[in-house]
Amino acid sequence: MSVYKMTAWLGLNDDEYRSKLNQDEKIGKGMAGKIGKGLATAAKAAGVALAAAGTAVVAITKKSVEGFAEQEQLVGGVQKLYGNMGMSLDEYAKHVGKSTDDVKGEWTKLEKAQNIVLDNAKNAYKTAGMDMNTYMDTATSFSASLINALGGDTVKAAKQTDVAMRAISDNFNTFGGDIGMIKGAFQGFAKQNYTIKLMSVA
Repeated sequence: MSVYKMTAWLGLNDDEYRSKLNQDEKIGKGMAGKIGKGLATAAKAAGVALAAAGTAVVAITKKSVEGFAEQEQLVGGVQKLYGNMGMSLDEYAKHVGKSTDDVKGEWTKLEKAQNIVLDNAKNAYKTAGMDMNTYMDTATSFSASLINALGGDTVKAAKQTDVAMRAISDNFNTFGGDIGMIKGAFQGFAKQNYTIKLMSVA
């Protein structure tokens, strides 16, 4: 091959090479643009997802705080109606204006009663098919009349309460209807002193 032909051939190949290079560069830029748009879309979608997740976390946290606040209030209700208001022996003695020796027996009985109700509330999802808050809310709705019907015996009332709660749950699960009406019926039983016949717990 002559030098002239060789130069012409190299020049031709160089033109083809440059043409191919320009073509590849255009393809590369196009792909980069698409990837860039895809990444931007992905980033935008991720931002939306993160914002949605953030909103969900806020909602869950709010519900948790509300549930916890309600639980604290309900625990206080149980302690007030069945127990010693969550007070220590010394606090309770000062509250009622007596010595600790004078109130120790009473305080111990009240402590036992409130703990029975609170422990049963913690296990209510297994025994009565309801959450702790629902259990405590329902239990305190008829506790005063039940305790009164049992002559102020809070320990017996606490035990009877669990029997009533299971019966309420059984009635609701068997017959359906309005849980409020079933609760109302049990409140009536407590007021009319049917508790001994209805709920025989020692």
